[in-house]
Amino acid sequence: MVWLTALQETALRVDLSWFARIHRLNQRRWIAFSAECFSRSGDGYWYVLVGLLLMLHSTDGQSFFAACAAIFLFERPLYWWLKNKFKRARPTALLVQKKLFVAQDEFSFPSGHTCAAFIFVTCLSYYYPMIALCLLPWACAVGISRVVVGAHYVSDVCVGALLGITFVETFFLIHSAF
Repeated sequence: MVWLTALQETALRVDLSWFARIHRLNQRRWIAFSAECFSRSGDGYWYVLVGLLLMLHSTDGQSFFAACAAIFLFERPLYWWLKNKFKRARPTALLVQKKLFVAQDEFSFPSGHTCAAFIFVTCLSYYYPMIALCLLPWACAVGISRVVVGAHYVSDVCVGALLGITFVETFFLIHSAF
């Protein structure tokens, strides 16, 4: 298991290096403000609002809303289990300067905001591909913003995005089997 410890240490060094580079962007006021806005846009309220609006618009909207609700119903417990299993301290614990971010919980791995943004956009791609294509940069910006504001390391965001995509793809794979 010595190789695992060495791998973990290397991964942490890389993570800290990338975090430092990206988080440094918050020194520019407009980037810090933009990052905070993108970060807040991933809080979840918009998913419900957009889902309800689409649900009122068409049958595809109703299917989209039902699929997202089902996916989030399974994703949230796994997300909380992973957070509490790994118990990775947020990078804000390392920061001495003014923090842009106040955590609702103390653990960073994986990024729930990023996971949710990618669930939303990936699920949207099944019903409204052109809208999803336009919103993909937004989902990426949510993830990057979480690093800029000091809430997450880069690997937290990458794993969050992969989890979100995987949940949706698994849902539709199972859904198509029935």
